[in-house]
Amino acid sequence: GTPVSGFGSGGSVVFPSRVGDIERLPDGRYLVAHGTGDSILLDRLNANGTPDTTFGTGDEGAIGYLLKLGNTLPVSIVYATYLGPGEAASVATFGGDAFVIGTTFNATFPTTANALQPNYGGSNTDAFALRMNATGTALIYSTFLGGDGQDQGTDIVVNDAGEAFAAGISRGGFPTSAGGYQPVNAGTFTNDIFLVQLNSSGTDYGCGGSTYVGG
Repeated sequence: GTPVSGFGSGGSVVFPSRVGDIERLPDGRYLVAHGTGDSILLDRLNANGTPDTTFGTGDEGAIGYLLKLGNTLPVSIVYATYLGPGEAASVATFGGDAFVIGTTFNATFPTTANALQPNYGGSNTDAFALRMNATGTALIYSTFLGGDGQDQGTDIVVNDAGEAFAAGISRGGFPTSAGGYQPVNAGTFTNDIFLVQLNSSGTDYGCGGSTYVGG
């Protein structure tokens, strides 16, 4: 691919190579790496530590960045791609694929055909969950997770069957499945946790379904 001119200085930077790394860019801003396995999420911060709203082209001023590194030295980039508009929060890996959860303010966040929830749920924010193939060339699935309240995705893990367990917080109206442990938000004007199990193709719930947890 070609360098992105808005990324660092002249389209290239010294990038963090490990989760937890922070690299200072030539222009005084910072790249912060977080994630698990060989997939890393990058956030860019201004010199004063505030989020850099020019990182990407998200309509709401925020975008995620997914980076996969090789497992031999010298370290090489397998792929690097923007995710958004939205903010990525957590990444897990299985079979070389990357599973990402986060939050978006925008109904234009890309979803895939036959996804569990292809359309934005409404209100100010929805969570999203996606599965990127091992080469970073295509989304295996991408789906919204949200209702008419404020929903934020925070954590994701994957089992040995490639099924993702997505977690976050919701103010209310989050879609839950029939027979779920807690079908409604038990609080008043407060957030409850949501837990969703997705099947491996992201087209439906896994056997755990979707539920609130909280009070």
